[in-house]
Parts: sequence; structure tokens; C-alpha cells
Amino acid sequence: MPCYAADGVHPLVGEKPTDFTLRNLDGKEVSLSESKDKIILLHFFATFSKASLKQFPQMQKLHEEHSKRGLVVIGVTPEKNDDKVKKFARQNKLSYPILLDGWKVFKDYKLGQIPDVCIIDRKFAISAMYVGFNPCNEMRIEAEIKELLVTIPSGDY
Repeated sequence: MPCYAADGVHPLVGEKPTDFTLRNLDGKEVSLSESKDKIILLHFFATFSKASLKQFPQMQKLHEEHSKRGLVVIGVTPEKNDDKVKKFARQNKLSYPILLDGWKVFKDYKLGQIPDVCIIDRKFAISAMYVGFNPCNEMRIEAEIKELLVTIPSGDY
């Protein structure tokens, strides 16, 4: 499988992300814009997706290693059954926030596959999109996150 990054190809790269509000596993409503001054990694997944299962370890690792430095990892699933997703999150030892019922968000972000990764910079612009699962992209995603974390925010939002 060739290594590739979708940055520059996906139509939303460089654009402001569509804000959304979804319910988390505790029933609380969470908006994307609450994390506006941070680096945001949106992990679009489904519990029934075998490709998503392959990507969870990297998402959890990024959350654990970089959350104190300004990275916010947010899982977004189209699924509505919070008990099923809670059980899944426990079984896979996922500690980052997971938001439910995200079908409209999938459409707004022009996603056609699961899983997908959307990285949003501190200026609240989409920096990169990684569509589908490709093991080669793990290094690219990590490098993108590290580069954004060392970028000093200009305060020009």
C-alpha cells in the first residue's frame, strides 16, 4: 500500500472547520469550538469498522503523549447507542472524548470512508485530512501533530 497524505487534495484542507455540537458518552453536549485554541485531531470512526480498530492504538498514544502539550483528540462516531460505544471504549482502553451521532458531521466534512483523521491547527483551520486507514500515514499524522505543537500561536484568530 503506498504512503500518501491527503493534505492539499481534500477540498477542506486550509478551510475553517464546520463547528458542531454532539453528545459525549456522559450525555454532555460538547462543541468543537470549545477547543479552538488547541491543536485538534478529529478521529472519525465506527465500532463496526475493522479499519478503525487498527487506528485506535495510534489515536490513544497521541492523546496520552501530547494532550498536556495542547493536543485535543476527539473521537466522532455516527453511532447513537452510548452503551455500546462506552463498552467499546472500555474494551479498547480509549480515554479521549468520544462524541455520538455524528452522521451530519461526517457529511459536513465530506467523508466517504471510515476511519478518517482531520487535524485542525490553532488558527482553527483544517491542516490535514487522512482519508481511510493507511498504516503508512501513522508517521505522517504524528509528524503533523508534532510540527503543529511546536508552532507558536500568533494570536491572530
